[in-house]
Amino acid sequence: MKRDIFLTSLLLGATAIAGCGDDGGGGGGDEIGATETDTDTESSTDSTSGDAEAGTEAETTETETETETETETETETETETETETETETETESTETEDDPDMDMDGVPASMDCDDDDPDNYPGNEEVCDGQDNDCDEVADNDAVDAQTFYTDADMDGFGVGEGTMGCEQPPDTSTVGGDCNDNDPDAYPDADDLCPLGASCRTIVETGAAGEDGLYLIDPDGVDVGEAPLEVWCAVDESATAALIINSVNEGTYIGDFGAGYVSTTALAVDPALASSDNAGAVQAWLDLNSFGYEDLRLAAYASGAETYVSEWIDREELRIDFGEDGYLLWNDPNGYYWCGGDASYTDAGVSQVNQPPGAPADCKGHASLGSGWDFSLTGFSGEYNLGLTMCGGDASTWMYANYGAGPTVFYPNPGVAYVVWVR
Repeated sequence: MKRDIFLTSLLLGATAIAGCGDDGGGGGGDEIGATETDTDTESSTDSTSGDAEAGTEAETTETETETETETETETETETETETETETETETESTETEDDPDMDMDGVPASMDCDDDDPDNYPGNEEVCDGQDNDCDEVADNDAVDAQTFYTDADMDGFGVGEGTMGCEQPPDTSTVGGDCNDNDPDAYPDADDLCPLGASCRTIVETGAAGEDGLYLIDPDGVDVGEAPLEVWCAVDESATAALIINSVNEGTYIGDFGAGYVSTTALAVDPALASSDNAGAVQAWLDLNSFGYEDLRLAAYASGAETYVSEWIDREELRIDFGEDGYLLWNDPNGYYWCGGDASYTDAGVSQVNQPPGAPADCKGHASLGSGWDFSLTGFSGEYNLGLTMCGGDASTWMYANYGAGPTVFYPNPGVAYVVWVR
């Protein structure tokens, strides 16, 4: 029992001694070491904390800077966007409360000439509507849909000149130009764009469209009716048309129906004098002298390029028969001329004469070999032939007189002679 108490006491004392040793010696050293360690730890912690705080502060500063920069950038961008939007808005419309744009055409009332109509404002296109679309104080001027109007004196639907632009058509004008003769309502371009100056040389002269003697395009039957327009020689001073030309180069082709129908009309495009020249081509051509419009006619002869004979003007009403019929076209009164012709069966044999004059030979002036041709002179009784302009047919003597009532006699197809029937 005592032993147990002793051991217990001993153990307790040792324990107390060990506890005191910790407080005074080794324990004190341990406390110093612990203090230094704690100090190092605290310094390290303080350093780390300081670095962390510094880093945090730096990061915070950078974040704040970036935020401020982004904010400023966004602010600037928003400002620029607002400025651009305001600029665009100002560009599109300068409308304000004090200066409204009632017609919503983009132009305020102070700048608009008509703020009640959106079709009228400065800079707009001018159109033909009777309004001042572009606000230049003139309505319909220089309109984009304006038409060109040409002077149309004869009111045939075709005008002349350069034309004038406008919205309303002035009197005596046409929207189509290119008239052939603005003084003749029957002379205008046909469906083939051919542009004759008139129906005859006479109409061309009378309407003031003629110049010097020469070739002119005529349309005897009217525009787009009957024969197509054709060129003929016009003697301007006489207002005459060379309506029939036959020369000695025709090789004796049948001419008994001279003057009837339109025959080889393209060959009429020649100077009659040149048709008698030494280098002339064959010409046997005529207009339809039964339907062509004229009042007077005359016969002429040309030899070697010069006129050798011309008759007086003869009234068309004095013709006794139509061209193309056998017999006497003229028998003396009242003009004094005797003109017979037709087929050889009549001229040389007296068959099928039409409307034979009293006292006239059954044939053409007693001819026996005239053939299908004509004899024109101031005499006409039996046996009085070849005294004027004689043109024998190719089915008989085959020649023509170069002069009235005299030679030389030019045989076909030699050049040198041409006969012409002028009409006016």
